[in-house]
Amino acid sequence: MDTFLAVLKFTAIFSSGIWGAIGLIVDYKDDAGRPTRWGRRALIGVVLSTVIATAAQGVETYKQKQATAQEVIRAKAEESKTQNLLFEIKKAVYPIDNVFVHAAGSVRLEHPALARYAGRVHRLTRPLLAQEGGWESTSSVTLPRPVYPDRKTDRLAWRLLVDFGVELRFYKIPVSPSKYLSNRPKADLVIATHLDRPNSLYLRLANDTPPTIRVENYTLRADPRQTWASTGAIASILDLYGAQVFVEFRYDDADDGDDAIWDVMRQSVLDYVTLQVSEHQIVLHPWQECDGPNYKTYVTQFSQEAPASGVELRALRQDEIDAVNSCAGR
Repeated sequence: MDTFLAVLKFTAIFSSGIWGAIGLIVDYKDDAGRPTRWGRRALIGVVLSTVIATAAQGVETYKQKQATAQEVIRAKAEESKTQNLLFEIKKAVYPIDNVFVHAAGSVRLEHPALARYAGRVHRLTRPLLAQEGGWESTSSVTLPRPVYPDRKTDRLAWRLLVDFGVELRFYKIPVSPSKYLSNRPKADLVIATHLDRPNSLYLRLANDTPPTIRVENYTLRADPRQTWASTGAIASILDLYGAQVFVEFRYDDADDGDDAIWDVMRQSVLDYVTLQVSEHQIVLHPWQECDGPNYKTYVTQFSQEAPASGVELRALRQDEIDAVNSCAGR
């Protein structure tokens, strides 16, 4: 194609030169000013030369634009390839490991199965309330360690308060909350947490009716050998861009046949959850609360802020909730 264009351009130049030279030898017009036979030939030759030159220049200009456009596409592809490579390198720098969870929940003690422990709490905290001047000066009172439930004699209270934990299920591509509640599709990453150090557990009796204990644990541990399941879609903090996470109470099934725990959990709430990945803290709040079959489920979605600088999570916006159906299954 390039050779053909060059031939056309040289042909046009040569033709124009020939007809110009002929014009020096012959007359293009007669005495009356009308074109002679050579004049007509010269006119045709000049027009053809002009058309050929214009067409050749037009094709060349088009080719240059095409080449420029292809170069822009190639440059963008190279830039994208470089960015993807850098992203993959950064992912290796920020793996999801060394995971802890800080969480707090409020557990109501109104269930008959908790009556014995609730009475014990009330009896043993009265001196503390008197010492602190009653509820007028404080909204909660910290329970001393002797008031903590015993694993054998206060089995249900122990499971609810001491064995307190949370489970997080991550989806790279967000799913409908109603779909999640109905059949719980396979998550890309599951993190279930357990008590890591007993001295990181704090119980506080809140000034509520019915009596409510706020349980706080600052070092819930996620054991990758037992509590993680991953499809590979979320392996780094950077993979959390746009990801969705469902948060729930984590209580292992027990063989004691005590179904009262589900009744209590339905009345309990999670107050906050913070995910600690190495030195990065990710606050899972605010969130959208949904009523699950056994207890409340909370859903939120990662914002587009850089995770490496401390990821902030945001609740699903109303338009996003409408797009994926509401918790009520609309």
